[in-house]
Amino acid sequence: MLSEFGKVDHPCQFSGQDQTHSDVEVSDEEWTDILNTTSPHARACQVFGQHNAERNYGRIINIASLTSFVALS
Repeated sequence: MLSEFGKVDHPCQFSGQDQTHSDVEVSDEEWTDILNTTSPHARACQVFGQHNAERNYGRIINIASLTSFVALS
C-alpha cells in the first residue's frame, strides 16, 4: 500500500468476532480463529506506526468489536 500511495496518513482497521456462549466455553479452535482475525491489526500497527514515526505524522484508527466494551456472554 505504501509503495502504491507513497504515504498513508490515517489507516482505519475494523474487525471483530462474537460468540454466543461464555468465554470459558470457547474452544481452542475458536480462540485461534479470533486471534487470526485480530493479529493482522497488530502487524499493520507496526508497519504504519513505523511509517508515521519516520514522517513524524499520522494516526492509526482501530475499531474493536463490541465485546471490548460490553460483556455479552
